[in-house]
Amino acid sequence: MSTPVRHKRLSDNLADQIRAHIIENKFDPGDRHPSVAELTACFQVGYSTLREALKNLETLGAVAVKHGSGIFVGEYLKSLFFLHPVFPATQPSKQTLLDLVDAREIIEVQSIALATARMHHHLDSIRHAILKWNPEGEQP
Repeated sequence: MSTPVRHKRLSDNLADQIRAHIIENKFDPGDRHPSVAELTACFQVGYSTLREALKNLETLGAVAVKHGSGIFVGEYLKSLFFLHPVFPATQPSKQTLLDLVDAREIIEVQSIALATARMHHHLDSIRHAILKWNPEGEQP
């Protein structure tokens, strides 16, 4: 059985290429990226395609576009979806995201169970302190 071909917009492909370029050249957050003119020439795309790709990357925090100052590598470049071995420089698949949600659910349910167990211990400590303060159990 074949899987459907996923068509990506040119700006999405360009965003992937810019992200890979940042990673390959070991840019750090805050480093200045080449200018718009240099990027359009380097990737051989039009200004509107580049602007859309930069907007996508800016939304993710991978770049910061400061009008009049330039394009800078964003603070969130090294987040899970950019450098984690599971997601090299590509977008995660729908199945991968669903797997992550499943894993998160397992972790969160276990965390709730642990918190609940600890809460009972703390409630017993609070009851003990109240009875020590007010041994008759009278309402204040």
